[in-house]
Amino acid sequence: MREIKFRAWDKELEKMHYDIEYIYDDVGTSCASFGDILEDTERFNVVQYTGLKDQNGKEIYEGDIVKFYPQSPRSEELPNPRYGEMGKIFFDIGSFAVRPIDRKREGIHFFLNELGEWVVVGNIYENKELLDE
Repeated sequence: MREIKFRAWDKELEKMHYDIEYIYDDVGTSCASFGDILEDTERFNVVQYTGLKDQNGKEIYEGDIVKFYPQSPRSEELPNPRYGEMGKIFFDIGSFAVRPIDRKREGIHFFLNELGEWVVVGNIYENKELLDE
């Protein structure tokens, strides 16, 4: 079973908070908890840990930007990830996946278990310049 963890991007302070807890009350209201401090969730983008680490041991979260290093080709009927291609991690249909940043490849995505080795190079909050490549 994978570890359930979250981190949160603080839109106001433009800072990432790690090891947060996401708390729900009896009526379904939620809030993020940073130790003893409870904060308004409108201020934060809360993202989940995928349960995977990159080839350098760094944890991979939703919203991370990764560089692909596939070890073996996929089926020729499907688009293959390109060596060194960058993508962003997102959650889709019950699974974490990678969507290539290259706009010419829109509509394509790869599930994390379909890839070889990858490296986290940033995230969509702190490294927006990587989304333009």
